[in-house]
Amino acid sequence: LLPRGIGLHHGGLLPVLRELTEVLFKDGHLKVLCTTETFALGVNMPSRAVVFNWVGGREFRKYDGNENRLVRAGEYMQMAGRAGRRNLDPSGRAISIVASRVRPGYLKRLVEGKAEKVNSQFNLSYSLMLRCLRSGRGLLEMLLMQSLKQFQTGQSEPKVFANEVDSKLKVLAKLGFIQSDDGSGRLSHEGSALSFVQVASHSLLAGCMLREGVVTQSGSGDVFMAFLSCFVNDYDEADEVPTVEQAMTP
Repeated sequence: LLPRGIGLHHGGLLPVLRELTEVLFKDGHLKVLCTTETFALGVNMPSRAVVFNWVGGREFRKYDGNENRLVRAGEYMQMAGRAGRRNLDPSGRAISIVASRVRPGYLKRLVEGKAEKVNSQFNLSYSLMLRCLRSGRGLLEMLLMQSLKQFQTGQSEPKVFANEVDSKLKVLAKLGFIQSDDGSGRLSHEGSALSFVQVASHSLLAGCMLREGVVTQSGSGDVFMAFLSCFVNDYDEADEVPTVEQAMTP
């Protein structure tokens, strides 16, 4: 297909092949690209036209992991908006291939509707703070300033996260993972080791269990399994243990 100027792009491809396809398409070597919806998310790849080849009887529908529902206006705009290359095309075309009748009212709402409001889901976890503090507090503040949550507040100063950062720095200092609670954020030996845990997990609980010898001295299989469960990437930020006393409480 590639010698004919046709490419494929979907989640089943190896990352290196997806990247190669994106480079070829961006450089103009591919005239036709057959792709899934995800190609329109987070990848700046405009084209002359976008063609939707809907499944017969399920026009303008998608499976979102839970149900087969109608495409929302924002999702359609995200995909159809790829049509039209800046400074190259006077306009872009979005074409839908349908095999059954579609309600005109729905099409009007789809084309003229507004995209759904996007709200920041940024979570300032202890794990993220430790990894940033490994390079200094400046990196943490830069990351927060560049977050969508900071942008949505309309503020240019790092005050949006100030109370949360100060509160969590005090917790880290009390647990001994940073050297002091003066706001500098210098990691201790234990904090530096814990900062290399690369999953969003109950990192504070794991660090406390190791430091207090709970894992190495108990010899209990249940305790060891509890320690391993700290690294399961499925948790609520509110579940993180804020004090050593609570971490050691059965």
